[in-house]
Amino acid sequence: MNSSKMLITAAILTITALPTLAQNEISNNQPITRSLSEEEIRIEAKMKLDFKKGLIDSNQLAAMQRDFDGILVREDSFKARGLTDDGRKAINEALARFEEKLDKAAGVATTSEANNASGEKADQNNAGLDKMEPTK
Repeated sequence: MNSSKMLITAAILTITALPTLAQNEISNNQPITRSLSEEEIRIEAKMKLDFKKGLIDSNQLAAMQRDFDGILVREDSFKARGLTDDGRKAINEALARFEEKLDKAAGVATTSEANNASGEKADQNNAGLDKMEPTK
């Protein structure tokens, strides 16, 4: 009689413990989360706003997102090995080139041109960025 109670107790514990174990498993299908810098958040929001405004189409958005993700993966690789000043500079340069490519695709003045202009056009291009939330 005592062994049957132990068997039932063991079965109940096994059944209740399985969901807990499943939640702690790591799968290749789980998204990787990372913290983005303010610059990365701003550029990603700008990309989504350009799409929302119709300045880039869905194919351009997909290609841009792929390129942007590539920069983030490269940054993660640098961080895994220890992010140096040269690595940080390379990432910042890649982000600047990406933003200029985005501006060109959207048909707006590039960021460097906008910085040299009166600032009026840059304000128009970036209107609404402060209202967008970053993705997680």
